[in-house]
Amino acid sequence: MSMLCIQATAGSGMDEAIVWFNKGNVLTGKGDYSGAVFAYDNALELDPFYAAAYRNRGDALFATQNYIDALESYDRSLAIDTTSAEGWARKGRVLFMMQEYEKSLEAYEKALLYNTHIFSIYDGKGDVATAMEEYETAESAYNNALKIDSSSYETWNKLGEVLTKRYRNEEALSAFNEALVINNESAKVWNNKGSVLYLMGRLDEALDSFEKAISLDTSYIPKQYRDTLTEIEKSSSLENTNRGYSIDNFAPFSDNSTIKMPPMIFLLNYGVSIAGIVCILVLALFRLLIRNRT
Repeated sequence: MSMLCIQATAGSGMDEAIVWFNKGNVLTGKGDYSGAVFAYDNALELDPFYAAAYRNRGDALFATQNYIDALESYDRSLAIDTTSAEGWARKGRVLFMMQEYEKSLEAYEKALLYNTHIFSIYDGKGDVATAMEEYETAESAYNNALKIDSSSYETWNKLGEVLTKRYRNEEALSAFNEALVINNESAKVWNNKGSVLYLMGRLDEALDSFEKAISLDTSYIPKQYRDTLTEIEKSSSLENTNRGYSIDNFAPFSDNSTIKMPPMIFLLNYGVSIAGIVCILVLALFRLLIRNRT
């Protein structure tokens, strides 16, 4: 009889823990993170082996940028459930925010040992690899993430940034275009598109992209906006200079205008005139000599 009472009490305790757990999830959804932590603490007091409660408690702490306590919660959840891909991924995320990149990458690799079908794991791994300037790894991670969910414009944008750093501008441009198909109102993506177009020498298109970015966020000044304007101005000046040598672009002379010839033309004319005079004198001298002999 006493055994049944113990089991019933334990069962009711676990049920109550689930209630507190669900309350914590609702409060997290409402942005009440301190209330959520309180709810999760109550759930864990009733069930100290509630791994999901530790994970979600870590998420609430992460949202308040309390990374140290969040990491502790994730570690506690992993001590209970060592094969949780979500647990390892969340640990990787908080370590990334703490700039512990090597440890973060290890955590994401651990997550992939247990599940290779979660978008956030590959996406997070790509972020860490990018921060470590391991762009080949980042490219692979973002591509894998997009195979799982191709609707993330942020990931398309990050892939484009990585491809730009790898000097693959055409592919980067395609990635930015994919991002804009999903979200045409991102100033950041428009700026990145403008930057890669600038690198490709497509200045007019780059300028359009930069101006679109500015129109979406007036406080947003693209890095290469002024450089693009300068290059376009230089190109226009050079083009106009080249056009200046075309007869069709010369304005007609007015009646009072005078044609100024370059100094070299003067010298050439003088040279021809002197040569002509010399020839005439030589011929005259030659005829005079012939007459004297006769």
